[in-house]
Amino acid sequence: MNCPSCGLNAGEAVECPACGVIFAKWKPRQEIPSAKTDRSLSAGTIAAVLVLTLGGVWFYARKTIVFPAAEPASTEPAPVTLYLGSAVKAPGEIQIPLAPLAKFDGFTKAQIYDIRRHAIAEHPELTGKSYEPSDYVFGSIEDGKPWWGLEGLYFYGDGPNGNAGPSEESRFLPNPFLLVGIRESMARTGATPDGSTNYYPYPTRLAWNAAESSARVEYSVSQYFDFTANHAYSPEYRRQFQFVLYNARDLGFRYFALDRARSKGISLIQDTDEPRSARQFIHRGPSCGVAGGCNNMSPHAKEFLFDVPAAPAKAVLKLWRTKPDDSNAPADMTYTIDMI
Repeated sequence: MNCPSCGLNAGEAVECPACGVIFAKWKPRQEIPSAKTDRSLSAGTIAAVLVLTLGGVWFYARKTIVFPAAEPASTEPAPVTLYLGSAVKAPGEIQIPLAPLAKFDGFTKAQIYDIRRHAIAEHPELTGKSYEPSDYVFGSIEDGKPWWGLEGLYFYGDGPNGNAGPSEESRFLPNPFLLVGIRESMARTGATPDGSTNYYPYPTRLAWNAAESSARVEYSVSQYFDFTANHAYSPEYRRQFQFVLYNARDLGFRYFALDRARSKGISLIQDTDEPRSARQFIHRGPSCGVAGGCNNMSPHAKEFLFDVPAAPAKAVLKLWRTKPDDSNAPADMTYTIDMI
């Protein structure tokens, strides 16, 4: 027979003459993986699992993830003079027309600044001639970039069509006297444009009473509620809104708080009476999903979010130029949002 160890033909011998193996006692050697091999396989397996797991988490989370944005460090110019209270030049209620939606894709920062200057100049009865856009609010706009679009927010979500439709900031940016607006809290995905024009909350009327240092805006939200319900949007965010305060910041009102006693039918996500910073600004961020990012508002933070269980509802905000000791301090201006 051939030796099972070295292969020599040993004939009828019971022991291999070459290597000494006793055939009756021989057993095949079992290969034992080295510790190094075990560790390599284990590390590779763990790496593969981590990649797959993190990839799955990212695929799910990227629709709702909020990319942090550093607050601008730029200084702010002295805010424009507003003719309020005893300085009033036009007593009584002043109706302020609202600008139509527009598309800002490709605009330069200089063009956006000109839009702001022109809109302020339309109402010399309310403001002086010293207006310059706040560098804090608008200084991080980047020339030639796309902007988050309304259709992107409501139909396509983040991705190559994130800038579809009119620019969502065109609801606020050409309307500087809309000190506080409201908008949806999250981008949506799933439906396709079907000709609906009332798919977002929109203002229908804006008026200032300079003598009383107050303003009031009326928002249509009932039709928006109907649209989101009929298009199967997630109920979790269907009735959640976000205060948009960068117009207030631009005109010098740096702090705000909800006047609970005068508000009705809303609940803050971050339930507090503490005066908060109107720290919103425009910059280029990646949230739209378009290659290279889009100009959009930041930050998406809890202090700006609130729920409206049903319409009608009303939010009354107190606005201050400097931070008060507490929310009971008299406001420099009062701003009412009627949601019908």
